[in-house]
Amino acid sequence: MMHGAGSLRSMHPPISLPAGSPTLLLACLTCENLAFSLQTLPVCQIVAKSPPSISRMLGGMMIEMIQNADLSILHAIQGAASPALDAFMVGFTTLGEFGALWAIVGAIMIALNKHRTFGIAIFVAIALAFVIGDIGLKNVIERPRPFLVDPVLTTSLISLPDSFSCPSGHSSTSFAAATVICLAPLAHRWLKPIAIATAAAIAFSRLYLAVHNPTDVVLGALLGIACGCIAVCIVNTIESRRKGRQA
Repeated sequence: MMHGAGSLRSMHPPISLPAGSPTLLLACLTCENLAFSLQTLPVCQIVAKSPPSISRMLGGMMIEMIQNADLSILHAIQGAASPALDAFMVGFTTLGEFGALWAIVGAIMIALNKHRTFGIAIFVAIALAFVIGDIGLKNVIERPRPFLVDPVLTTSLISLPDSFSCPSGHSSTSFAAATVICLAPLAHRWLKPIAIATAAAIAFSRLYLAVHNPTDVVLGALLGIACGCIAVCIVNTIESRRKGRQA
């Protein structure tokens, strides 16, 4: 206390008051101490900061909240793990590796010729999702994998990926291809919900295996849907121009 009072006196020179004014002196000293104390409050320090500093602070708080929520969801999912689910999830995540399943579907659609345009669109969508997501956004966001943030999460079922986490590549390529399939005029419409369910299962497997955060999967799915729509537009435009030149 003595050290604090000395510091206060050194920072604020004595106030000169007329003699015989003890009440005024007490009031001035009280106000002086109050002003100095207010300057040390965290709230006042925050307000005194520049807007960019406040934005960075709020951004850091938001990121921490999202990360904590993601980890809570992953722990809840792993709490329901079982040997049967382990096998299913490893199987689904293997199907989504490098978009292999969807590349096969695209090749079949091209071979059938009736839906050749949409088969090509699947390959374009997968390529867009990979370039934008895996090559672009992952290296910009640089979010670590959840098993690196929380080593308690189980990751022994598959080999650990060494790339960044956000967005999920499995989710982006799967939903990109599924979106193209949903936009295709298929005679067997039941194939569309199957494509969506398969994409969702592949995305969920990444959560079950703790190699992605929930927000990684959501962003990957949104990116995939966008890439699927863009791919269909690109391929349809090229096909229309080709037919126009032939006419």
